[in-house]
Amino acid sequence: MDGEIEVSVTVRNAGARPAEEVVQLYASDPVAQVARPAVQLIGFARVPLEPGRAAW
Repeated sequence: MDGEIEVSVTVRNAGARPAEEVVQLYASDPVAQVARPAVQLIGFARVPLEPGRAAW
């Protein structure tokens, strides 16, 4: 309940131009005792990427 979780993902720009991607993390809690949204945005990050580059 009060624990932590670490999530990682690789984001790659396969295009020919620099780009900025917004990576979003959603979660749900099907056994919550308090009414919560079915899916909730719990974090996000803007990731600038040069052509052909990846970030994680």
